[in-house]
Amino acid sequence: MKMDYEKFLMFGLIVLIVAIVIYGATSIFGSGIVGASVKSNEEAYTGFQTVSSGSTEQGDVSIDLTPHSLDNGKLSVDISVNTHSVDLSQFDLKRIVSLQAGGILVNPIEAPILEGHHSSGTLVFDTAEEIKEFKITITGIPAVEERTFEWKVPVQDKSGKTPRIELTPATKDLGDVSQAKGTLSTDFTVKNTGKADLVFSDMETSCMCTTAKLMLKEEESPIFGMKMHGNPKGWKASLKPGEEATLRVFYDPNVHGELRGPITRVITLYSNDQLKRKSSVKIKLNQVA
Repeated sequence: MKMDYEKFLMFGLIVLIVAIVIYGATSIFGSGIVGASVKSNEEAYTGFQTVSSGSTEQGDVSIDLTPHSLDNGKLSVDISVNTHSVDLSQFDLKRIVSLQAGGILVNPIEAPILEGHHSSGTLVFDTAEEIKEFKITITGIPAVEERTFEWKVPVQDKSGKTPRIELTPATKDLGDVSQAKGTLSTDFTVKNTGKADLVFSDMETSCMCTTAKLMLKEEESPIFGMKMHGNPKGWKASLKPGEEATLRVFYDPNVHGELRGPITRVITLYSNDQLKRKSSVKIKLNQVA
């Protein structure tokens, strides 16, 4: 009888130890992100989340990554890099960024060239196969030696009743822009080509010299600029299937009065399009006196 009691206690102890180990492993690996933070949980299972690492404090760099499409073995990830103190031109994203998914480990086949203190663009990886989860690692950018961003591929709505954003044109060349003439504007067309309401929830630009607003039939959005300098909160607007809106972009050459030569700026819309949570257009220009 005593032996049975001791066996019972031993069995209970083993079960307790196993439970503690499982709970600890879940706490460590279940977060899915090392050295980075998830900006929002609202997009879980309906679209890729934006994951952020770092800050714009002295000696540090803020990096945002947002996967926005996974088609035909190609994974596209939007990247936004911002700092107030580090020269970004010294970093080659094709060398310091890697994707790990399943049994593959690859560098991007396309990546934006970093320059100055603010850069953005799209990383493209050749996955060559269907993936269910993946990890992107960036090394060597201060003040975090190795940054890790992780995602699971979200469950997509297969009903066919989904919104789809179309932004045209993708890029506008404004030609020579004179500082003496001040702020100018240009328009892009935003269309919902899907079969459900397209809902916009945020907007940003890649530099404080560039601002934008969305103009719908019966309303206009507030003016949005560079996110780190403060943008309106809680804004939402929607387009029904087939409807269009105008994205009006403003460029002020006097914000950076010392700049001369070619300039590219990016304007980004956030929506509920499951394949393109972040959709961007660009303006290009040549700034002169």
